[in-house]
Amino acid sequence: MTLGQYLTQKGLTREAFGRLIGVSGQSVSRYLTGARTPSKRAMLRIIKATEGDVRADSFFSDHLNRAA
Repeated sequence: MTLGQYLTQKGLTREAFGRLIGVSGQSVSRYLTGARTPSKRAMLRIIKATEGDVRADSFFSDHLNRAA
């Protein structure tokens, strides 16, 4: 599941999710658009906050598909 799908499914705003993982809503927006990849610390917090529903590879799979 992507982060965007998770936020939609749970009815969370970017700002609310950012507060859960200790980053700004703007950072979450950047993660969603692919403008920024979460740091290792943020990635671990995302995985924990989503109880594993959003995995690290979901941030890279789109880039891998484009390269193939």
